[in-house]
Amino acid sequence: MGKPAIVKALEQVFTPKAFMNGMMLPLRELEGMVQQKGFLSAAFDTNIIIIKENGCFVSADIAK
Repeated sequence: MGKPAIVKALEQVFTPKAFMNGMMLPLRELEGMVQQKGFLSAAFDTNIIIIKENGCFVSADIAK
């Protein structure tokens, strides 16, 4: 099952704003794999994300 099929299945179960791929680990290069970063679904402005964690609201750029 490829990434598009997994994203589609997850979108049917959850209601996410988007899915991001953050495969930026140095180990990937050691294994000869490409580092990837970006959206797996429709893109949106990541500068305006507000996350609620333990009752606190935090503004974050989730793409960094």
